[in-house]
Amino acid sequence: MAGNQATPEPEQGAVLQTHGNQGLQEQTAGNPAADQSANAQSAHQSANQSANQSAKQSANQTANDQSAQSANPADQTAQSANPAEQQLALPRGQPLGNQVVVAEPDEPAVACCTCRKPITVQNSLVIARATGKQPEFRRCRSCHNTKAAISRLKANAGNLVSDFALATTDKDKCEAFFSKHNELRGSQLRAALEETVSDFKKATTTHAWSGTGTYFDKEDLTKKYEHKPQVLQNILRNTNTYWCAVRQETMYEDIAYQRKSTDELQYQTETRRRAKVPLQAPEGEANEEPHSKPSAGSKRKGKSQQEEEKPAKKLKAGEKKKLLKKTEALRSKYFECLDYIEKSKKLQEMIPAYVVQATQKVVDETCSIKDKFEKICKEGAGDYDDDDIDEAAEKLQTVAQRMKTQIEQAENFKKEA
Repeated sequence: MAGNQATPEPEQGAVLQTHGNQGLQEQTAGNPAADQSANAQSAHQSANQSANQSAKQSANQTANDQSAQSANPADQTAQSANPAEQQLALPRGQPLGNQVVVAEPDEPAVACCTCRKPITVQNSLVIARATGKQPEFRRCRSCHNTKAAISRLKANAGNLVSDFALATTDKDKCEAFFSKHNELRGSQLRAALEETVSDFKKATTTHAWSGTGTYFDKEDLTKKYEHKPQVLQNILRNTNTYWCAVRQETMYEDIAYQRKSTDELQYQTETRRRAKVPLQAPEGEANEEPHSKPSAGSKRKGKSQQEEEKPAKKLKAGEKKKLLKKTEALRSKYFECLDYIEKSKKLQEMIPAYVVQATQKVVDETCSIKDKFEKICKEGAGDYDDDDIDEAAEKLQTVAQRMKTQIEQAENFKKEA
């Protein structure tokens, strides 16, 4: 009996061990030493399971990170080669794959070098590549197409395109034009160019008056202005007179005026010339003086000698024509005064002597000036001053008018007597 009862106990214990901790608890129930052994074994198994799970998670995480970094090297190369593309960040632990996408088209990259509007890499063209410190210049496709359309207008409106290029040298004007007229083409674009050029140009008109005098005797002049007595009276009082030695009578000048208009087109541009920078001498050599020193044997020429060797100034066609008119007027006044002096000799004491002497003095002083200007007009070259001939003509006019008044009064008095 005792042997039969001892035999099933190990079989029951062996069966209970296969069921884990529950079997151990049932087997060791009521045994304190067995309870402690079972608790220690259960804690050891739980610790092993926790360690295995932590190691597996760490290994998986490390493997995922390494695979994410080296999953697709071709995509990383494409990303670094093209700045317009960006790589999307994916959650940790997921495969990267081919996740390279193009950047947003609305994201501004640079500004257009023509209209200064923000542009992207996709909707712009490279005008000048980056070299050294100079940045890259880009132009938007809209401005590029407008510039191409303007260039095509050269075939039919070359001058208009050239004037437009001058008108838009200022960056602000160029930016304003392309910002406002970027969508125009054909005739509308040409009208916009003409409007810009017309604002850029400035037209001025110069008027010049010239008078041509014709001399008549008193009878012919009276007949010409018989219906205008007031005009005739003003002409006889204020016009220039000339004593004709052939006719032996006084001739009166009748002036006919002509106006000459000149239109001039000015451009509102300013051209600045760069200042010349002297070149530096190589190292070890002294800079040479800009002007060499005069030799010891040379002597400085005197002022009079320099004036003699200085070539005479050649007159232009317009200057010569203007000077010739003034010389003819001076010559006419000169001979008019001579005629008055000769005529005063016939009237003898009826003309005050001081008037005749003053007239003779002015005539003598003017003779040299008249000869000088006649020589300049004949040769077409020489230095002169307009004030000299104007002053001489004014003096002759004054004394001639005075002599004319005295002679007319003397003649009228002689007729009445």
